[in-house]
Amino acid sequence: ALFTYARLWLFSEQVLMVRQDFLVPVFWPTRMQLALFTFAFLRPSRVALGLCVAMRISMYTAQAPMIWDSSIWANFTDCCFLSSLVLCADADVLRGTGDTVRVMMGMFYVAAGFWKLNSAFLDATVSCGPIYVASLLAYLPPALTPIWLVKPALAAAPLMTIAGEMVLGVCLLSSSRPARRAGVLLSGLLHFAIAITPHPNSVPTFGVMCMVRMFHVMPHAWTATLREALAPPGDRRGLAIRAAGAALVAGSCGFTSTPGFTVDYAIPLQFALCLSAARAALHAAAAAAVSESPERRGPSALLRVVNALLVLVAFGYAFLSQPLGLMDIGAASPFASIRLHGGSNHLLMPTGLLQRWAGDDFSRSDLFGGGVVRVTRTDSAYLNALWPANCTGELRPRITSLLRDGRHIALQFNPTARRTLGPFLREHFMHRWRPESGAPFEAFTIPAFELRRTLEEVRQSREAFAIEYERLPGVVGDEAWRTAAWRSRVAYTEDGRGGRTCRAKAAGAHFWAECADDEIVVRPFPPGLGGLYLWKTALWFAYPIIEGIEELP
Repeated sequence: ALFTYARLWLFSEQVLMVRQDFLVPVFWPTRMQLALFTFAFLRPSRVALGLCVAMRISMYTAQAPMIWDSSIWANFTDCCFLSSLVLCADADVLRGTGDTVRVMMGMFYVAAGFWKLNSAFLDATVSCGPIYVASLLAYLPPALTPIWLVKPALAAAPLMTIAGEMVLGVCLLSSSRPARRAGVLLSGLLHFAIAITPHPNSVPTFGVMCMVRMFHVMPHAWTATLREALAPPGDRRGLAIRAAGAALVAGSCGFTSTPGFTVDYAIPLQFALCLSAARAALHAAAAAAVSESPERRGPSALLRVVNALLVLVAFGYAFLSQPLGLMDIGAASPFASIRLHGGSNHLLMPTGLLQRWAGDDFSRSDLFGGGVVRVTRTDSAYLNALWPANCTGELRPRITSLLRDGRHIALQFNPTARRTLGPFLREHFMHRWRPESGAPFEAFTIPAFELRRTLEEVRQSREAFAIEYERLPGVVGDEAWRTAAWRSRVAYTEDGRGGRTCRAKAAGAHFWAECADDEIVVRPFPPGLGGLYLWKTALWFAYPIIEGIEELP
């Protein structure tokens, strides 16, 4: 089972690396990694596999924070697998890993649903849940999508999404083997739906990562399934089943919708993994001997300690990052519309507590202070390609029509993709506001730390730019506060060669004056380990300001 999983992991990770080359640091030894992965695939051993896992973990770590949340999930589970490779004999590696990986994945899925329990995601007029449902309904002909059907389907989408993710996670966390198998099947169903969703919301690579980790839930059933799939058919029935499976996998290529791809090969790979998971669940249900390994001694005391620490850190990542305000983009809350600055919109939990403690200046903390900034205009191509990330124009007209039928605002923003895909793709292939367009600037709010961080990136690119922003009074408020309140206005320009001008005007003042030395736009990025930690882990969403709505899209 170990080397079956090794080959599955090596193959899928190499596919993901080629498919997502924007996750590979520019300095990365890609050819050496390819050679090492190929060698380990052909001649699997614990040492070779351990080197491959360590190298892939290091790759995502080096690229962070411009990585997907699924990349973080992968690093957590692979750290567990690597620990077991180091501390266990071959026959005990998966036993030492399986329960810990299952618990981690269960926590991540529960967290993904839990953080959607907020007023924005539950509001079917702005939530991204209806966008996914409308995208899938768009595959049907108009005659099968009357308004009387579309409205309740979109209205139910937020609760259906939350329930699906949380039930999936609870099943994986369960001590019941049938419940765990159900969790694997639900995971396959969820990720298949996400994979076939039309651009810009198709994410098959997320499903590939998650389905490969489902191997740990029932390793021997997966091993039997993969061996069965690769073995010659023994009769006509076996031939027919294999032919049907191959046809379905090949047919899934037709769901490719990402610009620049004739075939997004992550989709057929993900569909093949879903079929394998379903077959493995049948194997496990039909014969306990297939899904359960012979009794062996449990993990060593050291491995149990390592696994417990990894689970503890994973729990902190999943459930404490948002309340503390340590992570926004990349947290275990994909597509959640959770509000991390300006106050919490979650029904049960606070968010951004460190920012609230620090306040709207820097007297308490250079890392978390500074409050909230409303950017009212900038001509920076770099900044406008990042914020506020309106991607509504990439939705198919049929999808936006269905959304409007369901009383949705039919707007979508994709800041995570813009951060992760990198500057070249977002500046050349994604919509951004341009000063010469004549269109009104789309204002947005953002934490002071994120503005400081991103301006450092702009300066590294040596771009000449101007930016105007308003600092909000306090750190918590409603939409009226986010839209209109201000305590000072700042106008800043930089020529790309170190020359700069900065003027500020306080509320109630009649004249503009030179900025103070600690003004956000001229304040250097936080030094020391704290600044380095947040530089590698923390990115924040920009929240667009849209007239006439009370919730964030």
